[in-house]
Amino acid sequence: METPELLRKLVEMAGGPAAQGYVLALDGDGLESVPQRVQTSQATYEVCRPRTELELRRMVWKSSGAPFIAILPPDLARSLPADLLHRARRRRVHALDIQDVLSVVLGVPVVGTDDRAVQRLALDHLEALRAQISQRTHPTVIDRQLLDELLLDVCFGSGERLRARSPGALLAEWVEHPPDWDESVRELVRRNLPRLHATEGRILAWALASSERLRALVVRGVLLAIDGEVPEAVWGELEALQKDQQVGVPPDVLRGVLSRIAVEAIEELKDDAKKYLTEAETIGRRHLSKDARSRSTILPLGLANRCEDVAQRVARGEPVPSSEITWMREHRAAGLMRNEISLLEEMARFSRYLATPDAEEAGPELAGRIRSYQKSGAFADMSAARLRRALASTAQFHEQAEKALVAYQERRNRDNLAFAKTLARGYVEALHKTEGVVPLHRLWTDVALRRPKDEGLFLVVLDGCSYPAFVEIVEELAQLGEPLGLRAPERDSATGLLALSLLPTITSHARGAIFLGEIPKDPLAAESVWREEGERSTDPARFKQNKVLGNRTRKLFLKGDLAEGPGPLLRALQDTSIEIVAAVFNAIDDQIGSANTGAQLQVKPDQISGFIPSLQAALAHGRSILVVADHGHTPFWNKALRVGAGSTPRFCELGPKEAAPDGFVEVNVEELGGSSGRKAFAWRMGAYQGSPQVGFHGGVGLEEMVVPLAWLVRDGVRAGEPSWWFGPTHASAAEMKVRPAEPLAKATAPTRQQKKAAPAPPAAKPIQTDLYDRRPSIEALAVDADRLLGLPADVMEGLEPDERAVLTLLARHGSARMSEVARVLGKPAARVGGWMAKLHRKLHDVGAPCFSTDRLPNGEQQYTFVPPERRRNA
Repeated sequence: METPELLRKLVEMAGGPAAQGYVLALDGDGLESVPQRVQTSQATYEVCRPRTELELRRMVWKSSGAPFIAILPPDLARSLPADLLHRARRRRVHALDIQDVLSVVLGVPVVGTDDRAVQRLALDHLEALRAQISQRTHPTVIDRQLLDELLLDVCFGSGERLRARSPGALLAEWVEHPPDWDESVRELVRRNLPRLHATEGRILAWALASSERLRALVVRGVLLAIDGEVPEAVWGELEALQKDQQVGVPPDVLRGVLSRIAVEAIEELKDDAKKYLTEAETIGRRHLSKDARSRSTILPLGLANRCEDVAQRVARGEPVPSSEITWMREHRAAGLMRNEISLLEEMARFSRYLATPDAEEAGPELAGRIRSYQKSGAFADMSAARLRRALASTAQFHEQAEKALVAYQERRNRDNLAFAKTLARGYVEALHKTEGVVPLHRLWTDVALRRPKDEGLFLVVLDGCSYPAFVEIVEELAQLGEPLGLRAPERDSATGLLALSLLPTITSHARGAIFLGEIPKDPLAAESVWREEGERSTDPARFKQNKVLGNRTRKLFLKGDLAEGPGPLLRALQDTSIEIVAAVFNAIDDQIGSANTGAQLQVKPDQISGFIPSLQAALAHGRSILVVADHGHTPFWNKALRVGAGSTPRFCELGPKEAAPDGFVEVNVEELGGSSGRKAFAWRMGAYQGSPQVGFHGGVGLEEMVVPLAWLVRDGVRAGEPSWWFGPTHASAAEMKVRPAEPLAKATAPTRQQKKAAPAPPAAKPIQTDLYDRRPSIEALAVDADRLLGLPADVMEGLEPDERAVLTLLARHGSARMSEVARVLGKPAARVGGWMAKLHRKLHDVGAPCFSTDRLPNGEQQYTFVPPERRRNA
């Protein structure tokens, strides 16, 4: 780079421009490449580089007094004769300091740069430095810090690469590609890292000394990120960092900083991190306990150990809080064990379900048992189905899952037996005199016809759809572009959703009650016969004979009518002259009747031909949609539950002195069961007669008798999950004590003379905010808020009543969804998010945040309560 400014600087140092005389200058930094002449205000100076005294004298003689600049090598400058020196300008050899060179070239005074390495680095990048300054606001002076910044910019293309990137990102880059910088560049980076990244910068500067140190930061830092105490051996190469006085990071701070950098680096490395994690796991196996390794949120081994620990806890009967699953899903290696985590999620739900009181503690009334099943038992059945599907996608934790399933079956069988005994004490009376319970033959009088007569009706019959299968269908409908859901019940009709099928729970009998409007007296028909012949003739005939419907126009569509597409059904829904349109969808019943017992039942709405289009058409043409099932079903578990031969899997007729089979109970249905004589019905889940198939029905199990009965509307709600479904977020075995399992004795028909068990003292009923509860008052929700929330008195005084109510709701149940909060507040769900965010800011401003916000897999927000002890530890 030719720099005439340096030559002009030499002329100024020699007294300024003149018309004659020569200037002697010492060759050095910055003068390696200069122009052959330089123009000044007085004259043009020629530039020469004499190597000997003789060459210099010849130049002086040839110039004849004309001005020139002679740049001398150091050995010639030191040995010049006095006469040559005396005739030169200012009678001396002039030398430029590096700071002078930098100041001249950059056009700005440079101060405080005595470090030779920095000076040399600056001289090597003079042109780039000048370009950088031209792009900035022109500084008045360049000090050491500004010069470092400029050098970082020119050495790395952009200094933002060091400034803006996180320490972890820098470590990830350097550990994968160790820097091969010149020593001056390396020292420049090490010197500036503490200024750019504070404590992390000091640690990175220390590690830049070698590639081994960089690797140790990642490998050892991952282990140090594990919560709790770790042995000194885990520090390994980083022990030198603890003792390095230049780094000067206090021991109580160092581990946290190292952990943060290492975790950031692992995240940046993505797939390339595997080799470092493997090395860390090897060290961890040598120096860390299994419990310590299972606390790692980075190591795949830590996740595997944690998963195994949770599986063992479930197998032992311990309730596992949902925070364990959240921890797993947030683990860096969660993608490697996605199927296993899904399995453990259902197992953890089982553990929390089993820790809740048995349904019989809700009271002996039939309605109480049905509601308990709708709110809890049905969700346990749904979780069991999901767990069995999850078992098909992984080879791990099968033994523990089987233990959980056995405990679940025992619990549900206790519920089923208690329910069966309730019906056995008086089936006909229970069916007709239990307030709020709707038997299928009364759905018209109690539900369907309680609406304006001129409002069209679409009755959807889901053949064989159990209550848990219905809940899954509603969840899927909520994900549609135009979401559908359940209409929340009014205060005076909340119990209208308690619906019961009829014994025996078979299609010919139960569906006949729906369309006839009364209990059929016809002989019972086997399922196989009914599917082949019965429904095509009997169902339409019964629908026409329905006396409750009077002269209302009606039309029924069966499986055969929908075989070639939903066109006729859609046209009927558009026809306003047809007051009632009914359609039977057989997708579920067809599956459970299959002998393919290796397949787990799963039905999605978009897999049921014509189902979604018909719902959309009904809503588009102003029809109300009422969904019902004729019966539910119990799934096949194993062949060990087969109790004998027979063409009816879940019920049988008994001889005069014949005892009911194992898992069956005798129920006197009087003349309401299709034929006279003694009958026994299966209450044990999965018990069957005859040949195995995917599912069975005909018995008295809750999963067969409790059927869905609900209105579908636009933007409706989902069936609210029980408190154990997503939470409590944190729980201990002491907080959720598991009840000891009771032996399942062979059921016998109870008599009226049997002594009733003494009722248990009533427990305080937690306030639920789901589909089936009436909306509680704000005052009722806020009861005992001071004790539950654990907030300071001044904070409590600043809360509005509705704010106290919502926080108390979260404290009681551990968590609540946005839709549940909306119902408590009486606000549209769309406004709850902003309201809760405002409440969170309000609590944060006073230093008392007590809930967190998460997003569920379905996109809905969930608010989780943070107990006081966790707030103190945070």
